Amino acid sequence: MTFADLTRLRTRTELRDALLTRLGDAGFPVTSWPLGGVARTLVEGVAQGAADLWLAVAAIARGMLLDRAERDWLTELARSHYDVARQPATFTQGYVRLTAVPSAGPYTISPASLVVSDGTRTFRSTNALALTLAVGGTLDVPVQAEAAGADSNVPSVSVLVTPALAGVDVTSPAWGGGATWRTADGVDEEGDASVRARCRARWSTLGRGATLAAYAYLATTCPDAPGVTRAAVVPGPGDGTVRVYLATASGVASPAEVAAVQAYLDVRAPSTDAPAAHPATAVPVTVTLAVQATDVSTANRARIETALGALQENLALGQRLDIGALYHAAYQAEGVRNATLTSPAADVVVSDDALAVMTWTVTMVAP
Repeated sequence: MTFADLTRLRTRTELRDALLTRLGDAGFPVTSWPLGGVARTLVEGVAQGAADLWLAVAAIARGMLLDRAERDWLTELARSHYDVARQPATFTQGYVRLTAVPSAGPYTISPASLVVSDGTRTFRSTNALALTLAVGGTLDVPVQAEAAGADSNVPSVSVLVTPALAGVDVTSPAWGGGATWRTADGVDEEGDASVRARCRARWSTLGRGATLAAYAYLATTCPDAPGVTRAAVVPGPGDGTVRVYLATASGVASPAEVAAVQAYLDVRAPSTDAPAAHPATAVPVTVTLAVQATDVSTANRARIETALGALQENLALGQRLDIGALYHAAYQAEGVRNATLTSPAADVVVSDDALAVMTWTVTMVAP
């Protein structure tokens, strides 16, 4: 049996037919067994059990190979063989602003009592002490998303869920777009491709001294900066200096993330090296797409925006933003007849320490 045979899943139908063939060869009257009869039902049951067993056999076989292991199997392989832990999902944190009409208030916001939602994403206050919203005043309340992951980074207009505060609106310094209201980005659980890449890069840390790949690995593994997912390392002129440029899934690293990575590098760098962490240079790119499609719904436009978000997340530092990739994102919607990209007009080329950071406007047009 080859490895391909070992990892190939068998269907219940395939196993049932093979079992019936074997029984027929042994002299059993399989062609006369009616569907629903005892003998045929036993064969179907055995075939289903064997198919379930093959699921486990294939998973175990793939689970010992870095290129084949997936999800929990890959998590355990990375931990046991490479000492690499999958980065967990984190929670979006930030502030919402309560604004009272002139006659409303005062109100007391008890610790962790405020809940706001945009209908899809829910946030709960994280204040440890009671806060007071004055009559006709405003109050910024710290909140954290109830669900981990990057989806909560861009909520739409929020609605106060509890407590009921008459005459109070909920807004945010940049609620519904932008990042100024957030103090910490939510990050999705690290994907399989990233875990595999870090496992391979792990070997670079075992060499004498430190390679450029080792610094990239350390920068994207810092436990106090889980949002840093991309790094570009530029060596100095031979004096031991190394510049490490950092980016997150959505943009460049924050000052807090840069400081955390710097501290992490300082205690792991050879005494002859002087690594310096820096945020990557953001190169703003305005993407303007007009997409002609038979379906001009918000849900269909969201397919394009999801594809653009995935493109942004997978761009490496120094990687050019190819307009062909933008057109490819446009055609992820259903029923697309044509797509017109008015901005950018050509590929966006960035330096090795820079990251193309997109903002986009997608307009759906009926044929």
